Amino acid sequence: MPPKLIVGVDAGVTKAVAVVAIDDLGAETYSEKNASFSDLCAFVASHGSPVVVTSDRRDSRLARKLAAAFSAALFNPHKNLTLREKSRLVHRHGRHAGNSHEKDALAAALYARTQYAKLLRKIRYRIARNDGVGEVASLVIRKKAHNIAKAFTLSGETERSPARRRRTSIGARRQ
Repeated sequence: MPPKLIVGVDAGVTKAVAVVAIDDLGAETYSEKNASFSDLCAFVASHGSPVVVTSDRRDSRLARKLAAAFSAALFNPHKNLTLREKSRLVHRHGRHAGNSHEKDALAAALYARTQYAKLLRKIRYRIARNDGVGEVASLVIRKKAHNIAKAFTLSGETERSPARRRRTSIGARRQ
């Protein structure tokens, strides 16, 4: 099964795309002056299956188009990311980008990943094997499952059984 990805894009004369694996922090970037849409799609497809497509801007036509091409969820940040925020995101995650366009795309993908971090933690806590996190998260993020439990059912992944704790009240006898 191909890895599930969060894809960040930066539009302009020099287009850039960054792919970040949803279940770890592996990342790859690509940029090219006058890159065609098919070039960007080919790069993304060669790394996995996009779950989320985002940009560093509130409304990006390129992000919408790429999300539609891959049937991925579109994530729009609540505000345009500032240069300082982008630098912090990339630096905090220990990543390096080849140029400013790749840095913008990578920052967008990392920002989206931080917004989904709570969901990913919940899934990681409940899943029996770690390599299924992306599939379960994909179903919830794309709204094909209404909740994590339904996503487990649809994906065929097994949940980790909850730890059983014996609770006794003070003075109660154990039998």
